[in-house]
Amino acid sequence: MESYYALCGQRSNEIYTGNYAGLFEENYPNYIKIQQGIQNEKNINFEKRHSLAVQNNSQASSSEKQINQNAVADIESGSLGLSRSLWELKQGKPDTKCMRGYTCYKSGKYMVSFIDDRIWLMEVIVSPLPISEKTKGISINESRSLAKSLIPFDAKLMKTYTNRSGSTVDLYMSEALKTLEPHFPANAPGVWTGGEVGNFIVILSGTGNIKRIVIGTGNNP
Repeated sequence: MESYYALCGQRSNEIYTGNYAGLFEENYPNYIKIQQGIQNEKNINFEKRHSLAVQNNSQASSSEKQINQNAVADIESGSLGLSRSLWELKQGKPDTKCMRGYTCYKSGKYMVSFIDDRIWLMEVIVSPLPISEKTKGISINESRSLAKSLIPFDAKLMKTYTNRSGSTVDLYMSEALKTLEPHFPANAPGVWTGGEVGNFIVILSGTGNIKRIVIGTGNNP
């Protein structure tokens, strides 16, 4: 473009210092070339800006797709197996204080433990805090209904038994939970203890007066 501007300056001086009409006719083709050159540069700059905009939009779309892919990776569950981000999207920010090893939500109602930012163990306090021997709980049926809203939606009940403390334990299998093995490796200490990949238990803590529900992977009551 430098040559265009230099030529334009040179010809302008000639126009204003000599025969205007003759020089104008002589230089008109050059003037047209100059204008065409300027327009061509504008077109090139526009194409560059347009190309950059398309590239940026493409990168933004890729980022959005990645976010969506991450969201799709969450299994269909009320809690167990969910990513921390999706859980907190539903439940809000965590409490400021909690028992060591857990993250609390809803003023201590939910005590959650994460592995690789995925829920693998949680306790649900079904009675108002603080809990004491006189605290009234809920029935087995009520506690099971509450638990079903928090477990993987494809869960199948395998068996029910009683643990050493007399609490009812429901053992489940979830195919969806199996897909999270990259987050919960089969050889990870404590994750699948007593069961196989895809197993989890619901412990209805108490003997008919349930105050606490424990949900965790494996089969280790």
